[in-house]
Amino acid sequence: MQRTLLFVALAAAAATASAANLPAILSGSDWAAINQPPARLMRALRGDHNLDCRLERYAGGSTLDCVARQPLHVLGLGVEEFYLLHNANGERMLKLVSPAGVDAVRQAVQAHFPQASLVATGAMQWKADLGAKHELQVSQRNDLAGELAYVHWAPLAASARKAGASMDTGVLEGMIRARGHDPLRVCAVNAETGPSRCVAVPVGSNHYRIAGLHAGSYFAIGYGSHGNWHPAHAHQWSNCKPTPSNDCTNGILKALRVNPGEVVHAGLNHAFTQLPAALSQAPIGA
Repeated sequence: MQRTLLFVALAAAAATASAANLPAILSGSDWAAINQPPARLMRALRGDHNLDCRLERYAGGSTLDCVARQPLHVLGLGVEEFYLLHNANGERMLKLVSPAGVDAVRQAVQAHFPQASLVATGAMQWKADLGAKHELQVSQRNDLAGELAYVHWAPLAASARKAGASMDTGVLEGMIRARGHDPLRVCAVNAETGPSRCVAVPVGSNHYRIAGLHAGSYFAIGYGSHGNWHPAHAHQWSNCKPTPSNDCTNGILKALRVNPGEVVHAGLNHAFTQLPAALSQAPIGA
């Protein structure tokens, strides 16, 4: 029994040491560490006094953001920041930020990853497929810093696949708490400029699910056949005062961010008898 416990303790210590081997991780030599949850890497790096790290959890993933008080030397570059990001869409990304600029980052990639062939994917953006769902991504940040990201695409969670999410699209679903007595078209109305989607919900059903949503912010709104009853996802408060610059009726709609691979839950918790003018009709063709 003691020998078993000793083996487990040594294995745990080795895993922690591996996770804390920062040079190997930042140089792309330790994909296993990149696939570990950001919270685990934060625990492993807790004793590193050169790093100021913060963990953020949110719907669909988490991110560990670290800033180095003294630049780290990685692949011949000075690195001042790095981020480990895990998303529900299966994306595992470690991103390094270097003030040396994007040209220096590209040269470092070509020198240290001779098998990688960088292909332009946009303005100041390149990608190299390493196989086995591993990628290198090079880009320029708004402040002209260069970025290098190691990306691994892991399988989607079974619950997300079951709900209809994919690597490219997400799902908006929830209960219909404010229910009328006629059939509904429940719509994910794009709050930005992209397409909207709607589903038919028959009388008696108190649940909706809208799949196939590309990344964006959406209002979840129900449109009844009589036109004067709209169950929708709204803020907790339901009353607001209209002003000349504010098309506010009898509630404040809440837009929700949907990302690929995510299943976002949004109950239709408030009954609108009148919607803002731009949303008063269901999207055409959705």
